[in-house]
Amino acid sequence: MQDSDQAPAQSLFQVAPEIRETDRPAAFRVLFIGLFCYFALQVWLRVHSSTSVDLDESEQVVLSQKFCWGYGSDPPLYTWIQMGFFGIFGQSVLGLSLLKNLLLFGTYVLTYAATRLVTRNPLAALAAPLSLLYLPGVAWESQRDLTHSVFAGALSLATLYCLLKLVRESRTAWYWWLGVFAAAGLLAKYNYAVWLLGLIVAALSVPALRPAILDARIGLSLGTGLLLFLPNGLWMLNHRDLALLTASKFDVNQSAAWVGVVWLGMKNLFLAVAEFALPLTVIYWLIFRRPLAGPSVPAGSGRPGLQLIIRAWAVILVVLLLLIMLAHSTGFKDRWFQPILTALPVAAAALVEKRLSFKRLGWMAGISATVMLAVAIVFPGRLLVAERLHREEPLTRPYAQLAAQIRALVPDNALVICDTRLLAGNLRLGLQNALVLPPELSQLMKTDQQHCLLVWDATREEALPPALQSWRAEFAPQASGDISPRFFSATYHFHKSKQYRLGLLQLF
Repeated sequence: MQDSDQAPAQSLFQVAPEIRETDRPAAFRVLFIGLFCYFALQVWLRVHSSTSVDLDESEQVVLSQKFCWGYGSDPPLYTWIQMGFFGIFGQSVLGLSLLKNLLLFGTYVLTYAATRLVTRNPLAALAAPLSLLYLPGVAWESQRDLTHSVFAGALSLATLYCLLKLVRESRTAWYWWLGVFAAAGLLAKYNYAVWLLGLIVAALSVPALRPAILDARIGLSLGTGLLLFLPNGLWMLNHRDLALLTASKFDVNQSAAWVGVVWLGMKNLFLAVAEFALPLTVIYWLIFRRPLAGPSVPAGSGRPGLQLIIRAWAVILVVLLLLIMLAHSTGFKDRWFQPILTALPVAAAALVEKRLSFKRLGWMAGISATVMLAVAIVFPGRLLVAERLHREEPLTRPYAQLAAQIRALVPDNALVICDTRLLAGNLRLGLQNALVLPPELSQLMKTDQQHCLLVWDATREEALPPALQSWRAEFAPQASGDISPRFFSATYHFHKSKQYRLGLLQLF
């Protein structure tokens, strides 16, 4: 990049003298030591609250039994890393919780770092990570069960940070890192591609950023990204049926009237974004609706980083509207937007930069601390009161006790087919001598086990579920094992008498 191209961007990254005087390194240390302790507490609470796992965690337990270049409709990178954590900490709740909470801590650090580059204002940089706790998808859902969305959210911020560093320093290494983060984002969650597209198109529209994207070294980013993504891309081409296994979640409706589909898609899109972002919006309005009484810290409304984020969202909105109108997609959920809207606190802090003060930052810290305390109490507390509230919580199911009951009936290296991924992951934690899978993944992890058993949730219905009947008819039609199933039961955790029941049928 030429020096003349660098000058405008460099001037927008400079720190105003007034802002420099407000820099408080102690505040940064307090914030991140507090966040580190909070996530360490979350790991401790998760490990000691239940030995069972929820749906997304269960999926990781199942998939990590075998290395593959692809695992169906979800990208493989999270599973590969999870396999490494399981190798160190054992296949356990600790390995699951530790990886997730390290990624969440990294998300807060990256939010701070990206905001420093966007605003060069220490107050705004402190406000942004505090604001992540105003996003229910990050503060609660990410703790409760999410996996791929957590990883993709962190990588979306890493990509934003890398792009801003590339513009600021114009070093070749940052082009390489851009390719690495782009590939990692795609291998974390495929809808990250929408965020990446939005960033690139938006960067081309911002004069201060355009030269960096048009630089010949962007070829290094493209080549690196394609090379790293290639194995999974080839796997998807060769396994289209598995890659599209959960395509139905997009709720593509080609039969309904076009106007009705568009209306439903736009409504679901609006509701999903509102569910993700509304609490942060309300809190910011309450705190920053009035300007500061005295002199305010100068802010740059023309900052390229802020323009980049806002224009990226505009591009993404156009893409999603086209997806609704042309593909008739209506299945939008708040978690789908985590890779796209995790940068919301960065933009929000930049927009209120003129109205920031240490007093208002203190209010934000108080709200954030309240959210952290509430999550730390409710996360294990919901299990204690599940019976009283008549709620069905997967983490209260006695999977470990039931696995212990059937362990003697499961030969070493046997294949155990469960009716759901949730059951398969939980039983795998207690049957680590067997390969435990749901029916839809038995072809992905082809095996030649000499023993096979079917296990299902028989709490409400004793009969073999349709999914297992279909699997048996296709893969074991001549099996001459048990004529009748056996049943096992145990009491739910934190319940007085409620029973959870499993059925078991040995095929061969």
